[in-house]
Amino acid sequence: MSQLYMLCGFIGSGKTTYAKKIEKNEKAIRFSMDEWMIPLFGESMSRIEFHERHSFFEEKFKEIAIQLLNNNQSVIFDFGFWTKEHRSKFYEWANENEINIKRIFLSTDMNTCKERAIKRSESHSKNSYIITESMFNELKKLFEKPSENEYDLRIS
Repeated sequence: MSQLYMLCGFIGSGKTTYAKKIEKNEKAIRFSMDEWMIPLFGESMSRIEFHERHSFFEEKFKEIAIQLLNNNQSVIFDFGFWTKEHRSKFYEWANENEINIKRIFLSTDMNTCKERAIKRSESHSKNSYIITESMFNELKKLFEKPSENEYDLRIS
């Protein structure tokens, strides 16, 4: 039976590392927003451009996910799902499409997230955005930790 995995967590929480484990163990198809956006558009874009592009890709990935799931192929969405509104819309979409969803929250403390994000930026991974400490602190204000009824599995 196919499964859609939804990974929620902040920058540096370990989402992609965890997604790659699922990908390998379950032979799932993994969609990582950064791995598409950075090669196509680079790192420099306005917040408006980022959100427009992110929304576009998310809709396309959802269309492809439905096809894969209907063909008994599991899918991983490594998107972050930072806000309650974004998660709610995603749950609604999954319910409307009768998709079996496993909601995973990577509950890594913010200090660890910051250390990982800055270290990753220093090595300049081609598949992740460069994050400075000041950027991290600003973006942290946008993250809304999910309530217990918003996830099926919590990874600390």
